[in-house]
Amino acid sequence: MRLTGFSPMLETKNLSKSIQWYQEILGFELQDHLPDLGWASLVKDDVRIMLMTRVTQRKHSDPVLTGSFYFYTSEVDAWWEALKGKVPVEYPLETYSYGMREFAIRDINGYLLQFGTYAVE
Repeated sequence: MRLTGFSPMLETKNLSKSIQWYQEILGFELQDHLPDLGWASLVKDDVRIMLMTRVTQRKHSDPVLTGSFYFYTSEVDAWWEALKGKVPVEYPLETYSYGMREFAIRDINGYLLQFGTYAVE
């Protein structure tokens, strides 16, 4: 059995502000938008993210995720320079002993976004 893609669907309190954040901060392009359904799809290069408005039946008042989203890039230093003064930084750019050069930020909804590349020895 083969999988042909993976696209997280992130819950948001404000769909239009989240779309704007992903466009202006990370350079995503709006691919599809169904405002009546509270849903949008954004793409950048080979990455697709879907956004949806809150499902009112949820128990939590804010969007919740205990994990993170990891973006692989060959230009992690350039991403760091472009983002470090614009967004909340979870941890700064560093090369780690497990072989990755990476940093992490928070998006407008509080989701943890990590950017990394395999470190060159």
